[in-house]
Amino acid sequence: MLAAIMLATAGLAVAAAVIDANDEEEEAEQPKESSTPPAEEDSLTEEDGLTVATGDAEPERIDPETLEEEFGARVFEGTEEDETVYIDADTTSEFLIRLGSGGADTVVTGLGQSINTIDEETEDGADSADTVRLIYTPGQPEEVFERSGVRGSFRMDEEDTLEIEFPEGSGGTILPVYYISQYYPADACCSSGEDHALELVYVPEGVEYSEEDLVSNYDTSWLERGMVPLAELYLGQSGWVDYSHDGGTVYEYDNITNPPVLLSGLSFAPQITIDTT
Repeated sequence: MLAAIMLATAGLAVAAAVIDANDEEEEAEQPKESSTPPAEEDSLTEEDGLTVATGDAEPERIDPETLEEEFGARVFEGTEEDETVYIDADTTSEFLIRLGSGGADTVVTGLGQSINTIDEETEDGADSADTVRLIYTPGQPEEVFERSGVRGSFRMDEEDTLEIEFPEGSGGTILPVYYISQYYPADACCSSGEDHALELVYVPEGVEYSEEDLVSNYDTSWLERGMVPLAELYLGQSGWVDYSHDGGTVYEYDNITNPPVLLSGLSFAPQITIDTT
């Protein structure tokens, strides 16, 4: 059973990263489409909770109550082994999945979860890149949406793959929205920083929009527009802090990364940028 999903995941076509995070004004390359159907092993996600398969071991169901809680989410920490994590695509439970200890990991999940596949020690190579299969089903519970977007966020290496799957026969497009917002990184007299993120929004067939309206009214809920926020990819920060008034120096930093490879059976619309700085 597990071998089937791993073979399906390994057989995905490799696409170019859609956005250069360091030059967000350039037109995004269009991600390649994937025709990979949902694997039969999605049955493992039908029950509320978490199922994990490590290496060649049989999948094991995990009681969420046995996991530590952090900011309202149940936390699962991965190991150095290759792991496949299945989350009920329709669950209202909130999970934080950390798979940064190495290995070529896979997550199969619905909306509203936080997934971190960034390998802190070493960069992902071809043999250790991670995959997230994000499954969208209509009629998502209200709990997975908050503020004007979707609950949770993704952090992924640019060598990783995010595949977004829709029910057979679905139409519409996926709209990439690049956000730049300001924050203040330190209690210094002079400092400034930027947060960068990429939100992926499902635009069903028949729903119309204009870039001007989306940029001007960026705080309007996607759901009110008839759209569905699918995932927010956190891409990092840049900025500077001036400590020279205390005898120090000016410190600059830039840890903005490119998003992962994006795949879907639906096409991707041209990226828009919302800069609130």
